[in-house]
Amino acid sequence: MSSFFGRETELAAVSDAVDRVPAAGLVAVVVSGEPGIGKSSLIAEACRRLRARGCAVAAAESDDVSRRIPYAAVAAALRSVPPTPDVRAASEALDLTVVDPEALVPPDVGVNPDVRGTSDATWFGRSCELVARALTGLAADRPAALVLDDLHQADDDSLAMLAVVLRRVTAAPLVLIAATRAHHRDSGVDELLDRLERHAEVVRLELAPLSGGDVARIVESVLGTPVDDGLAHEVHQRADGNPFFAVEIARSLRELDLVSVDGDRARLTVSPAAIRLTRREAVLRRVAPLDRDTRAVARAVSIFRRVRLDQIGLLARVSSLPEETVVDAFDELLRAHIVVRDEDRGYRFSHALVGEALYQEIGPAQRRHLHSLISARLLDDRDRGLPVDELELAWHLAESAPPGDLRAVRVMAQAAAADRTTAPETAAAL
Repeated sequence: MSSFFGRETELAAVSDAVDRVPAAGLVAVVVSGEPGIGKSSLIAEACRRLRARGCAVAAAESDDVSRRIPYAAVAAALRSVPPTPDVRAASEALDLTVVDPEALVPPDVGVNPDVRGTSDATWFGRSCELVARALTGLAADRPAALVLDDLHQADDDSLAMLAVVLRRVTAAPLVLIAATRAHHRDSGVDELLDRLERHAEVVRLELAPLSGGDVARIVESVLGTPVDDGLAHEVHQRADGNPFFAVEIARSLRELDLVSVDGDRARLTVSPAAIRLTRREAVLRRVAPLDRDTRAVARAVSIFRRVRLDQIGLLARVSSLPEETVVDAFDELLRAHIVVRDEDRGYRFSHALVGEALYQEIGPAQRRHLHSLISARLLDDRDRGLPVDELELAWHLAESAPPGDLRAVRVMAQAAAADRTTAPETAAAL
C-alpha cells in the first residue's frame, strides 16, 4: 500500500527540470516538508521514472548514522552507479582507511601535541575534481541525476564538498534532487543552497498537506473498501493532510473496531467526539497491540536503527529477553509491517517516525547504556576477528563513549578518516 498520492504537480516539476538541463545545465530541485508528508515517496517515484527514461541516477540517503562519517553522502551516491573509471577514481579518493588515532586527537584531551598528524592540503581539491569528473561523466550521453534524500542529515564534509563540486558542473546536463525537512535549520545545507542559487537554477517544492480527496484514497487503500465522507473528513482533519499519519490513523481506527462496512462503504461506528486519537498516538498505536516482549524488542530495534538477522543474539541482550523469545517477537514485528526488509542492509522500521517514537520512549540514560552494550559487543567481535560494520560501531560509540576515550577515537578515525584528511569533529570532540 502506497502513501504516494496527490503529488502529480510536483512530479511534473521534477520532469520539467530534467527536460531543461540539456540547455540550461545544472538545475536543482529542493523538496521540503514536515516528517511524513511524502518527500521520500516523491523522490523514489522520481528516481523510478528517471531510470525508466534511461537517465543515470546517483542516489544517497542520509541518517543519524551516516552523518557522523565524513563524505558518507558523496561516497554512497558514487557507490549507487556503475563503476566507470571516473567513478572508481572518485570512490577510491573517498575510501575509508585506518589512521593513527593519536594523530587525530587535539592536545586538550591528554595526548601529547607533538604526535598530532598533518593533513595534505591538496587532498580536498583533488577529490572535488575527481567527484566533479565522475558526475560530468554520468551526464555525458544523457541527462543524469544526483539524488540526496534527507539532506538535513547529510554529513558536513559532504555538504562542503558538494558546494564546491556542484559549482564545477553547472554546465553539465545534471539535475540535483534533494529532500529536506521544512524549518530544519542547518548552516551547511543553507550555505550549499545559497551557493547553488548563485550559479544554477533552484526550484523549491514545499509539499503541502494532501487534499481531502487524496486522503480519502489513502484511507480506502488501508481499509480495502470505499469510505464515506464523514470517515474521510475525520482522518483528513486528524492527520492534517499528512499521508503517513493518515495511514496510521486509518489503521488505528480499524484495529480499534471504530469503523465498519455498511453497504458498500466504511463508516465510523462512534461519534467523532468519542475518538481520542492524535497523530503521535496513531504512530504508537502501531506497536500498542503488541505484547510486552514484542514491544520491548521493537524498542531495542530503535537503538540499532537497522538490524541484521545475525545480530539476534545481541538484540536479545539489549532487550534483556531470551533469544528464542526475541526470534518470535522479531517475526511478529515483520508480520505487523512495523519492521521491513531493507534490501541488503538488514531490517529497518517501515517509517523513520515509528523508530523515532519508540526511541523517544527510552530515557536518555538508558539509551546511552544500550548504545554502550552494543558498542562493547561489536568491539569484542572485532577483536576476535569477526566482521564488524565500522559505520555502525562508530554510531554506537558516538552515542555512548565518554570524553577522552581513545579507543572510541580510534574507531571513529577508522570509520571516518579518508586518505590523508583530518579526523571528523566527533572524534576530535571525544
